[in-house]
Amino acid sequence: MKQLLIIVVVAIVILIGVALYFYFNQNSSDTNQTQTANQTFIDDSYQLTDIVTAKALIDYAENLVIVDVSELYDQGHIAGAINIPLTDLESRISQLEITKPHLVYCHSLAAAKQAAQILIDNQVESVYVLEGNYQGWVDSGGITEI
Repeated sequence: MKQLLIIVVVAIVILIGVALYFYFNQNSSDTNQTQTANQTFIDDSYQLTDIVTAKALIDYAENLVIVDVSELYDQGHIAGAINIPLTDLESRISQLEITKPHLVYCHSLAAAKQAAQILIDNQVESVYVLEGNYQGWVDSGGITEI
């Protein structure tokens, strides 16, 4: 009888251990998935977008506004982009339709992120930042204009 009690206790301890293992691994997996999903978001405000996704946005997103915030717009830019240099962006926000999605890029990721935050701070609803910058777009064969 004593051996049966020991076997039952050991079995219960093992079951509790297995249950805790799966419980904590599931929560860890959920946390990792959430962290991975949020890695492309900065301050839960704008989304970093790779070149492939940016091309899809340009091809399929209705009313997408492409904003080049560089001073080098006249030397080449993504086809269809408008130019609002970062230094002028805040004063020209009224020229943008805040309900439309915006894809922002520059020759510097830091400048594009700064511009994106300005758009978000001014209630632009959907803002994407081209992670590869203009040079990445050119290198990938993206369509440009001069």
